[in-house]
Amino acid sequence: MKLDWARTTRVGHATCVHSCRKERWAFSASERTITSRSKRGHHQPSRSSSPVAPARTDRSAAEENSLAQVQRLFDINVFGVMRMTKAVLPFMRVRGSGRVINISSVLGFLPAPNMATYSASKHALEGYTESLDHEIREHGVRALVVQPGGTRSSFEANTVEPDMPMQIYAEQRRIADRLALAVNEEGDDPATVAKAIVVAATDAKPKVRYAAGRSARLLSAAHRILPAGVFDGQIRKTNKLAG
Repeated sequence: MKLDWARTTRVGHATCVHSCRKERWAFSASERTITSRSKRGHHQPSRSSSPVAPARTDRSAAEENSLAQVQRLFDINVFGVMRMTKAVLPFMRVRGSGRVINISSVLGFLPAPNMATYSASKHALEGYTESLDHEIREHGVRALVVQPGGTRSSFEANTVEPDMPMQIYAEQRRIADRLALAVNEEGDDPATVAKAIVVAATDAKPKVRYAAGRSARLLSAAHRILPAGVFDGQIRKTNKLAG
């Protein structure tokens, strides 16, 4: 099995796509938008979608982010999803059907040096979604995640610079920047993520997780199969970390 380790994802979106029978909506993470859209969805069902809120990502050592900066990232990547989900679940339960599809990342199960906060938010999203799925399944509703690998997109525009930069991590940041640029240029077509969402929304026997694209499938398989020490060494080699 040959893996392109440098293409470990730097992309993902903190949003949900909700599928209720033949009607589907995408909601932004804004609490005001969620409330107004969910009310409209309940009283005036429509197939139109509002803009989707993009995730934020960091590219810095964990020590370089203040707690306030970490909280802002989690507010978009995790709490926005929770607010949205809480707004629409009551309507799905009444219908007795629906799917909450959260866009995670392979960084929801992989470590990400110099993106610890982003990776933590995706790990949190996956834990939330899988736990939620067990809670709501008896009501005919499912919660699923789509895990993109490296994807060509404008996601880099959402990168947040550290608010407490430290010179000792400067070289690591430069390496992370180069890796992110390579992923953005050589990653999968974004259509692979869209296709995975469609599969998750229409699968007769839905799974909790859907890898989106070849790189995501290979990384998921490698994480399950390779010895932990080998996998750890590849992560360090790719990120040019000493020791």
